Amino acid sequence: MNVFKHPIRPQFVRNIFSYMTRYRNQIFIICIDDDLSEYQLMGIVDDIALLVDMNIRIALVTNSTVTNYEQVKSNERVAGVIKSNRVAQLRMKSFDMASRIVARLSQNNKIAVMGNWTSAQGYGVIEGIDYGHAGTVQKFETSVLQTLLEDMIIPVLPALGWSRTGKEYILNAYQFALSLFEALQAKKLCFVHGEDFSSQMHALHIPQTENIDCNEAGEIVRLSLRGVSDLLQHNKQAHNTLAVPTTYPMLLSHATQSLRKHNERIHFLSGLKDGAILIEIFDNLGAGTMLYTDEFESIRPMTPSDIETVYRIMLPLIERKILLPRTLHDIKQDVNSYFVFSVDDLIQGAVGLYHFNKSDAEIGALAVAHGYEQLGLGKKLVHFAIKTARDRSYTRLFALTTKTGDWFEQLGFMQGSVAMLPRARQEQYVTQARNSRVYYYQL
Repeated sequence: MNVFKHPIRPQFVRNIFSYMTRYRNQIFIICIDDDLSEYQLMGIVDDIALLVDMNIRIALVTNSTVTNYEQVKSNERVAGVIKSNRVAQLRMKSFDMASRIVARLSQNNKIAVMGNWTSAQGYGVIEGIDYGHAGTVQKFETSVLQTLLEDMIIPVLPALGWSRTGKEYILNAYQFALSLFEALQAKKLCFVHGEDFSSQMHALHIPQTENIDCNEAGEIVRLSLRGVSDLLQHNKQAHNTLAVPTTYPMLLSHATQSLRKHNERIHFLSGLKDGAILIEIFDNLGAGTMLYTDEFESIRPMTPSDIETVYRIMLPLIERKILLPRTLHDIKQDVNSYFVFSVDDLIQGAVGLYHFNKSDAEIGALAVAHGYEQLGLGKKLVHFAIKTARDRSYTRLFALTTKTGDWFEQLGFMQGSVAMLPRARQEQYVTQARNSRVYYYQL
């Protein structure tokens, strides 16, 4: 008999339906770099067409040039300044990329249009440098763009703008996309890079902080606003200069400022990864680096409606005998002892905090959903349990385990003995007959 194990995680499919409902009729801004191959670019556009099929409203920004004051200043004083003889070349490059995208969307039976919706002003002369045709966004025709998006028409915006007198300016595409993100109050902004942003970030020295989550490869997958500050400050201290291409700290800094004004999500993706946009949007493990405010994840008390989801997360660990056997009824009986870890309102972990007497409590039933084990959720749940136990005036917190003793020791627990357990817990220990190791944390 052939045994087939399905490669798709059930929770991944559940996430898709949850996010489809959440993002229906929401606006996404997607900024695409031009250093992708034609095959890669067309694959991204095909995926964008699928998002439109799901009633997600898309505005696209094409990035054919990144030019602004910070970059020019950090290079050869005049490198990157847009002179008149380069405007036509850059305009042609920008519109060529936009035109190819519109054509591909048309093949997918989607309506996309290019237009003059951006007013701009020039940088002028800064510190003696004449920036010529390099400029910045003044305003967007948001009412026109909103009407197009409501009709499920995709506006494609090259990073160009015009003054009231008709003078054309080449704009920084990243700042352009961030300004559009704020102006349209979009739900998400995705930067799709030809170079893998996560790999570039991996070159940095990553500080040990709960504000930064990495995958098994050491790539940053989630970054809070405080995490950006920690990351950039840590690397300044380590190297006295940032060990990352100039564009990225600048982009992270601007993105952080944007999120402080507009509390949503910004994503950095590699266009080299097939399906990166779809995975990043519909699976909260993602496929790139997500910049978020501190409201993305939370730990809260369990409610009765959470019980089945938590049991589903625990079941594989019960079957592997990492957790004690328990049923849905058992969890329901102890519902007030549990806390759940919610990622984007989807439960991905749980922990129990059990009371024995005025001084002793036990941490147990620690479970994290498959695929999330390497993202630090378990550690955050334990730290939360420690804080909660301390707030409740307990003096010792116990943990019993047969498999994860080393991990608990890394979190500050010390190995103890069965004799240290409260009497009621000693009786349970004998009945369970697991010969678990006893660890304790002095609060």
